[in-house]
Amino acid sequence: MMKLQKKFINEVLGVPSNIENVSKRLFNFFSKKIEEEGQNIIDPDENYEFEFQGRFKIADFNFNTINLNLGFIETEKVDEITIINMALGIQARMDPTSLKLISRKTKGINLSVRFALPISKQTKFSELLDFVQIEELELQSSFSHELMHAFEDYKKPYETPEGRAKYSALQNVSFGIPPLNEFVYYLYFASATENTVRPSEVNSIMKKGDIRKDMFVDFLLSNRVYKMYKEINNFSLNNFRNEMLNYMPRINEILSMSNEQDNFENDIDKVDRILELYYINLSNKMIEQYKNLLTTDFHEMFIGFSGDKQKLYNDFINETQRFKNNPLKFFEYQEKKIRNVSNYMLKKLSKLYALIEDKKSIKNWDLHTKINKKTQIESKYRY
Repeated sequence: MMKLQKKFINEVLGVPSNIENVSKRLFNFFSKKIEEEGQNIIDPDENYEFEFQGRFKIADFNFNTINLNLGFIETEKVDEITIINMALGIQARMDPTSLKLISRKTKGINLSVRFALPISKQTKFSELLDFVQIEELELQSSFSHELMHAFEDYKKPYETPEGRAKYSALQNVSFGIPPLNEFVYYLYFASATENTVRPSEVNSIMKKGDIRKDMFVDFLLSNRVYKMYKEINNFSLNNFRNEMLNYMPRINEILSMSNEQDNFENDIDKVDRILELYYINLSNKMIEQYKNLLTTDFHEMFIGFSGDKQKLYNDFINETQRFKNNPLKFFEYQEKKIRNVSNYMLKKLSKLYALIEDKKSIKNWDLHTKINKKTQIESKYRY
């Protein structure tokens, strides 16, 4: 009965059983392969590929291969090894009947990890191993994050092209203005695609850190995922616009690209124009991505869509550009949306407490009662 209850709690909180064990196995394999490279110099022009074979099971998702791809880039922007991103390779096809993205189910997972290296010196794999060992907790939780994406892909029958286009566009439009970059990251972090995997990510850190129930509050308040949702929850559009005023040189530079730098009476008008330009570019990128996903026929690239596809395409354009007469409304809408999402996720993450097992085992009851504080005698019901 207890086992069934725990399984139910896992499912409700969005943490499939055994995912932390698979992420641990993957991290150990990852570390071992890096260690085997020893003192070899990392070649940034090469992709290092490793195949991890075994019997893997996450809830009812069984697979036998994890293809791990390590990539590197040398840059002046870092002074030490830094992880850039992890990405799960999910293949999907557009079903011509349902016009939904149907994933190609396989018995393997393709996972890529990208690192930035300082350009000032050659980096050895032994140095990468040191980094990996220091960042073990975060890396293992990131593996759980990506494995959860794989599990979600296995469970869901399809993905909408609308959702994929929006999610992808957020990662491909940047103006290089820190407050705006931060806002866009909030949208990405609080997107539906990412929210589904956050509980597994936090649960992995919780299990790795062997967090007890009496430690849970401190753990949660210090957890980076929880803190990010708190930060998102405190987002203020007014504060955001005022903070943008601190980056007028970059704003003027962007406005000069479209010959608009002299068209404004004050700086706040310039900020609002930048927000409008961002909305324009984001909308265009979303529609471009959506069009690419819908295109399944060579002739559609030249003559466009027809029938149901044309209607879906027109509907997506209208929905995406619905704020074009007042772009600031887009940011007001997103402010409300991410606050609601972050509220929901903060509550959901707090429920991970239920997944902590009570590990206390009393061997000598008499001694236990003698050592522990006596129960205070109460004469009235408190609840």
